Amino acid sequence: MVPYSDRHLSKPNNTVVNLDFSSVKRINSSGSKITLTKLISLLEGKDYLFKLVMPEAENNLFVERHLQKSCFLNILDQKVTFEKENLFETIKINKQPEAIIEYDEIQNIKKTSFPIFHLKYNKNNDREIVDEFSNWITDVLIDNLSVYNVKKINVFLTIITELAKNSQDHTGKDAFWGLDMIENLNSKTGEILFMF
Repeated sequence: MVPYSDRHLSKPNNTVVNLDFSSVKRINSSGSKITLTKLISLLEGKDYLFKLVMPEAENNLFVERHLQKSCFLNILDQKVTFEKENLFETIKINKQPEAIIEYDEIQNIKKTSFPIFHLKYNKNNDREIVDEFSNWITDVLIDNLSVYNVKKINVFLTIITELAKNSQDHTGKDAFWGLDMIENLNSKTGEILFMF
């Protein structure tokens, strides 16, 4: 649960903030992008000690793997420095993004969560990161949608790239992109979930 206000964090005696992921049961890139953006907006630049509570590995290995491979923890660590060692564990930060693929063999469903793309705001060279993002999203979608009859994929890519340009031109802040694909391998249909 991410609060909508940091009002309760501004009290002088409230110096330790626990980012507790121990109760998370399911996770994907588009949802974790929302959480990441909210955490950064609430906590960036604050003078608190942040402690991260990871999911219990034996109970929820998928969630911990997603937090690592999606670059969620890497981006969070860049924006909000947190304690990586405690009495029970040392949290290692994975800096190599990797897609996370799950298969539901009974229903023949493939779920792919792509790494969170970090569009770093740069007022001096805003088009470089937009071009990098545009190339990345084009490669991801073309590579993964080639087996489907997707109409007007170029229009979709143009709209997404325009969102990235607008973010760089008008927000003055970093932006994040979460992307998930859910494919029914029997019917050759699917969904694209994204959050920008």
